Amino acid sequence: MPWNRAIFIARLNIVSFSKTLAGALNADQRLMVEKLLIEEERIFGQLQADDAERDLMELLTLLAEWAAELFDNCGAQGFIHTSREFKAVIERVPVGMALGSHTGLCSTKNMAMVRFMPLDMPSYDLENISSWDFRKTLPANGPWPDVQAVRGTPVRPGVEAQFSDGEGGVISVRMATEPVVDGTATVIAVMISIYELSVLGQELVAQEIRWLFHQERGRKFDRLRGR
Repeated sequence: MPWNRAIFIARLNIVSFSKTLAGALNADQRLMVEKLLIEEERIFGQLQADDAERDLMELLTLLAEWAAELFDNCGAQGFIHTSREFKAVIERVPVGMALGSHTGLCSTKNMAMVRFMPLDMPSYDLENISSWDFRKTLPANGPWPDVQAVRGTPVRPGVEAQFSDGEGGVISVRMATEPVVDGTATVIAVMISIYELSVLGQELVAQEIRWLFHQERGRKFDRLRGR
């Protein structure tokens, strides 16, 4: 990720306001600085979430390309038995990430994805499909992002949805997808990520996504050089 001046300035402002609060202030001054700090932290979190989302979308694409290579090299059945390294990378992604088949079945997913995809891809999981609400972001009866990817259309960045957690809570998430295509441009699988922007705004989460993105980009270059 290139240097982001806005994030740098927001971080400096947070440090400055925090130091000011540690000094001697009267009640009105303290209240004013606290409000400025809260607003700057909000801005910083949003900027960082936007950057992390861009990295996550790049990572999603890289993983789809890698999955396509694995399928081409060993076929769908062989992929299941030879993809330990691929699965290990997916597990390291700090937000929901999964690989689904072109029929909507889930091939592999990380722990962060379990609550969103307990069984298969959302559009194909009839037991849990009612947990999802895209009415604010997609046309009535319009295909969800997972179905769009099965049909060959990537959805990046993710489309916002309301997700019911089954315990009375509703959270705002985004669902992004990338089709996995073979040498004939046929969709053979789908990479899918489900994430909360508020989680992407957390510094450790953003750093881990950034590191994984650069790692997988380097791995891609290594594979290309090895051909």
